[in-house]
Amino acid sequence: MWVLLSCFSMMKERIPSFSTSCHQNESIRFSRGPIVTNKEFAKKLEERTRKFASRVIEISKKLPPSPEGNIIKDQFTKAGTSIGANYREANRARSQRDFKHKMHLCETECAETQYWFEVIGDSHLLPWSEIAADYEECCQLLGIFTSANAKIA
Repeated sequence: MWVLLSCFSMMKERIPSFSTSCHQNESIRFSRGPIVTNKEFAKKLEERTRKFASRVIEISKKLPPSPEGNIIKDQFTKAGTSIGANYREANRARSQRDFKHKMHLCETECAETQYWFEVIGDSHLLPWSEIAADYEECCQLLGIFTSANAKIA
């Protein structure tokens, strides 16, 4: 929970008009409908992380082709696309230990992606307004993986 709150406060600092009720990517969010099973949740989260990876790639394409931009582009793309890949592998783990390891990788890669979002915005490689919704999604994914890892520890 603290991860999400720190993300929201950080976004309010960077974008004065940012609101915690801002949801531009409603198609990837879970509805507040009926309770879903673990299997349904896993399937939806796999889809959500895959869509997030696609958006990370789209953002990477917009980064400037400077030496600095290329380094950040590579790191950002690797971290942002590996979240979904690791989560898919976690769902197909052969042991509880392997599952825990993959889930921790998801959390680590999410935190790294969040860091690269902040570098991109703070160094003005892209305007915050252009990456804000995806940064928020990254914060939410990080909150999900942090919470899940605390429960399976």
